[in-house]
Amino acid sequence: MSDEIKALAASVGAVCGQPAATHWDALEGLGVTLLPVPEDRGGAGSDVATTGAVLRTLGRHSASVPLVETALLGGWMLSANGHDVPAGPLSAAVAGSDVELVRQQDGWTMSGRLPRVPWAGDASRIIVLAAAADGDHLVALDPASAHLEPGHNIAGESRDDVVLDDVALNDAQVLPVTEASGVTREAFRQRGALGRALLMSGAAERVLELTVEQISQRVQFGRSLGAFQAVQQQVAQQAGEVAATRVATEAAALALDADGRAGLAIAAAKVQAGVAAGAVARVGHQLHGAIGFTDEHELHRCTTRLWAWRDEYGNEDEWAGRLGRLTLAGAGDDLWPMLTRTS
Repeated sequence: MSDEIKALAASVGAVCGQPAATHWDALEGLGVTLLPVPEDRGGAGSDVATTGAVLRTLGRHSASVPLVETALLGGWMLSANGHDVPAGPLSAAVAGSDVELVRQQDGWTMSGRLPRVPWAGDASRIIVLAAAADGDHLVALDPASAHLEPGHNIAGESRDDVVLDDVALNDAQVLPVTEASGVTREAFRQRGALGRALLMSGAAERVLELTVEQISQRVQFGRSLGAFQAVQQQVAQQAGEVAATRVATEAAALALDADGRAGLAIAAAKVQAGVAAGAVARVGHQLHGAIGFTDEHELHRCTTRLWAWRDEYGNEDEWAGRLGRLTLAGAGDDLWPMLTRTS
């Protein structure tokens, strides 16, 4: 990690120490909310790897902000299709087959349900990838034009159902998706999975730090917990999972920056992050005892996010299946170089 990225992460960490209600405005002030979006579309023109360092910092601090949806999803879909990205927090979703986007004489209408949309009620716009009769379109949906059924994940973060009842849209809100943009449902899910895995990497690192502090300070039978070999073995397992998750997520972000085709690396990263979530949280709570579940303690804020983010954009079982299929698709002469990166 370069000195510049370390300084950026430190600045984001300082923002996270402020009241939660100020986080988004402060992050916008730092210029990180649209880091990977091209400058001519309103962003900073940076890359996914740098955005990953910011997401990891947000995960360490259990910050509840829609940076994945704004920078990696909504901002990406708009800018990739040649459109400016509006200011403010964005949400993003893919419409299912039950959502109808229909051209009318004087515009468009949209009907159906978008389940568990992250931050729908907090977003200035929900950028929806939806199918119409003439192909895929992006819909810049004003949340106020829909009915929101509030919901939350296990960490208490907003995951609302968006109910659309013949919502009227003008032509400026419905934008065709070009083939050259690379915006597809699969690419959306991959980028969402990578975003969550990067957040999980940061949260897992913080759980490890809290656990090391706990076993260093707590005394049992006249000795610190960290002096017991059985405890050391558990924390070593925890540290191994944290390190593997960081390496996998950083590699996936670099792969996405390199050529945009990072399916194998993202699948591996989401699998590793999901496996780590279970092991890291288990050891953390076992060695903290009941105090780790109390409202006053930081641990449960990290672990509930690990459990929630583990399932979002596909859990490790789904991505393990994808990883297997991608690996088999590379069978033959290309399989060994693909697995080992040797020539």
